[in-house]
Amino acid sequence: VNMQDIQSALSEMLPVIAREAYFTAALFGLSSRHADGREKKRNFESAKRSVDHSSQYFRYYMSRICGIASDADAEGKKVSGDPMLSLVASIHLNEAMDGYIDRQKKGGDHSLSLAYVRATILDLRKKVDRQWAAWVDDQIKWIKSNPGVPPNGKRAGIFTSFARFPCYLDHVMTCCKSGRTQEYTPKLAKIKVVSYYLQKMAGALFSSLQQCAERETTDKQYAANVMRMENSYFFHSKCQAAWP
Repeated sequence: VNMQDIQSALSEMLPVIAREAYFTAALFGLSSRHADGREKKRNFESAKRSVDHSSQYFRYYMSRICGIASDADAEGKKVSGDPMLSLVASIHLNEAMDGYIDRQKKGGDHSLSLAYVRATILDLRKKVDRQWAAWVDDQIKWIKSNPGVPPNGKRAGIFTSFARFPCYLDHVMTCCKSGRTQEYTPKLAKIKVVSYYLQKMAGALFSSLQQCAERETTDKQYAANVMRMENSYFFHSKCQAAWP
């Protein structure tokens, strides 16, 4: 995960985009204090179209750095997305948003330029979150299609889907700790894009466990006692080890 590229891109490119938005608003007088709500909205959309055009190359490279998949170009070439890089980008984009809030309520061109940068960040966040969500959905489809218990219904041990879950946790923790000090411990419950999909994937795991336990070919005594217990204990112990 190349989080340094993400940090550098955001710290270098977002201020340039903010200055371009400020210049456009000031040049065309789009932030008049006498404008009503509708006119302000039209002015913002006009500024957005203008700055979108002038900053298209900045936004293109930010998309590449954030691991966002691109559409096919004229030659049919397409850049593949990187879900884990998208997760890192989502976290850093969320933090970058704090630097572009008009806390002093200055209004005028300053507020309009900050609003444009926030819109740009939100647009990037939607794309990286959508890409991360699609990857998680693919994993859930695999979990649901994994047989878990052999056709003979005998001992299965730890399901392959449960056994791979710690690797997923390691990836998530690595992404969340990228660029931080070694002592940093991320609070995943406060990172919505992480906590929501962790719960979603955990729900799919236990749903598949329930389905395997209720399958006709599964030994009922084994399913009621051993299978549920050993997979549940494995899941709990790995989560506890990842977040002591």
